[in-house]
Amino acid sequence: MTALQIAKKVRAACELHAKNALEEANGEIELDIGEDLWGMCGIASVLLAQCFKHYNIDKDCAVIYGSWNRWNHCWVESKDKFWDLTFSQFNSKKPMRIIYSDEDDLYQVVHRFIDLKSHAFETFFKEWPNSQIPFDPNLSSVKQYFPNMLKMSPERVDRVIRSGTIGTHRR
Repeated sequence: MTALQIAKKVRAACELHAKNALEEANGEIELDIGEDLWGMCGIASVLLAQCFKHYNIDKDCAVIYGSWNRWNHCWVESKDKFWDLTFSQFNSKKPMRIIYSDEDDLYQVVHRFIDLKSHAFETFFKEWPNSQIPFDPNLSSVKQYFPNMLKMSPERVDRVIRSGTIGTHRR
């Protein structure tokens, strides 16, 4: 599987998680995420970095915390490219962005985390709003969709996102 295929399926799993989490909250529980993946950048970036490491795409990729155009943001840096799976929160016409790291000076790196099990990584993200923290249970909620996404064609993934279902079970 290519890096782009993995990235698209991670994004799809995040979209499904956001859609279902917001539907379950039904306005009664305040969530710091949106269907455009606002608030999901940390979760999407951590899952993408884990997948890049697991599938031997790039063992040295890093989750980056910084800003884009002065907005707090996360993305993955891999082999001189930035993989921004949640760019849709800034531009609805560009849901995902993959660029060379020197292409856009609006991306400003503040922290670079290669070891996703380090104390520094955990300490940094613990202060985030609960629904945005890229650890369990949020990461597990997104990961539940990911194995099925890996087996699906891109067309099937699109249908799943629109319908909010995988198989016959509604989540």
